[in-house]
Amino acid sequence: MRSSALFLMLILVQECRGHRVVNVTTFGAYSDGTHSAITTEAFRKAFASAPQGEIMIASGTYLIDNSTGPLVIKNFSGRVTFQGGAQLVFATNTNGGLLFAGGSGAVISGLRATYSRPPAVRKSPNEEIKFYNTVNTVLTDTVVENSPAAGILFFNSINPTVTNAKVMNSLADGLNFSNCRDARVTNLVTQNTGDDGLAFVNYTAYPNLTGGLARDVTITNSRARGIAVAGQSNVSVIGFKIQNTSSSGVLVAQDVANKTRVPAHVLIENGSVDNAGTLAPLVGNQYGVEFNSQETATFDNIVVFGSGNNGLSGTSPQGSVIVNNVTINSPLVGIGFLFYRTQSVKITRSAANKTPSYGLLALNSSHVLVEGLTVTNAGVADRLKRAVWFENAETISASSVSIVAGTDLANVVGCYTAPGHPAARGSVKISNFEPKQGNNKLSIENNCLNVSFAELEGIRSNE
Repeated sequence: MRSSALFLMLILVQECRGHRVVNVTTFGAYSDGTHSAITTEAFRKAFASAPQGEIMIASGTYLIDNSTGPLVIKNFSGRVTFQGGAQLVFATNTNGGLLFAGGSGAVISGLRATYSRPPAVRKSPNEEIKFYNTVNTVLTDTVVENSPAAGILFFNSINPTVTNAKVMNSLADGLNFSNCRDARVTNLVTQNTGDDGLAFVNYTAYPNLTGGLARDVTITNSRARGIAVAGQSNVSVIGFKIQNTSSSGVLVAQDVANKTRVPAHVLIENGSVDNAGTLAPLVGNQYGVEFNSQETATFDNIVVFGSGNNGLSGTSPQGSVIVNNVTINSPLVGIGFLFYRTQSVKITRSAANKTPSYGLLALNSSHVLVEGLTVTNAGVADRLKRAVWFENAETISASSVSIVAGTDLANVVGCYTAPGHPAARGSVKISNFEPKQGNNKLSIENNCLNVSFAELEGIRSNE
């Protein structure tokens, strides 16, 4: 008797503290993929009965009636555990699936979700799994498939965390953080997304919540960008692999069309981009790495191969870009590094190999600093054969520049100032020139009177 009374007391204490454990089948949910209306109502009752407790979803398939919109869970602050591969199947493929609105500290683990039929047409904003106005939410060990819009979306949320997530066959973004503070994702895989694989977005119409961190991200077959930082500041992406996109592989930008803020303090490092801008149908730009109108962005330790257009390219009249240890290999057309109308450019320990046009072009960019650049076999399809070219800059400081050129490939380094532009000042030092399979000589073309070029043996000057 005494032990039974103690057991009952412990249960009551747990429930008073909000730690009640309930199973959705207790409220009538079917785990065999039938009776969608009854199962959906059982889910509602289970969450309402334990808003700070633990919801257990036993192994099986749960058909959810979302004909009038997503299943909405309000102010949940407990834990949801999907056991043994338990899966939600949403019956209507034109509506959102599951929406958590409000709540603090919720932990959702093991979620598997799909639709009864893959959607044929994008239906934004009908995200499969959405979190709105949540705090300290943790989503872990998740697989989401066949969304009519984004697979997973966090909106106006504080400190959301996603770990070990996979999103497949969404018709919009794979994982999207919009106007979130300090969003974090680790070990994300997206495949066949209709829009960006991973996006950090900050719209001007909503609160300016900043911060984000992504680690170990793998994006395959994105029909927009692989990773996009559109308007969000203080974001770091560390460790990524992007393969096959319809637009640029990586984008850091203010998205004027979608009315985002201007991003600042964005770091993209330790990754690879293969075949960006080659997945049909093509949209936007097809660069390996793209920046546009940001305040500050740093790209570090990145390899780009086979982009549809320029390897790393962009414009930022009021901003700066830092490029360190970035290698561009074999873009299909265009330039290795293109900096157009950018206030401040710094490029160090980087390389451009086998580019159809220039290896490096700094055009109408105010302040350009180069400390270590190797250009190999540039100008494959460009009669100008310009390996490194500065045009309409204000200040130029370039050192440790190495040019390697096969027969009839780019052997020109130069500076040009068009009428009406301020006279450029600075210096360019070529540390090495290696002609391959021919007798090319390095050619200097310089009409910038206040820019000096180092004299090396074998240089032909056309000043």
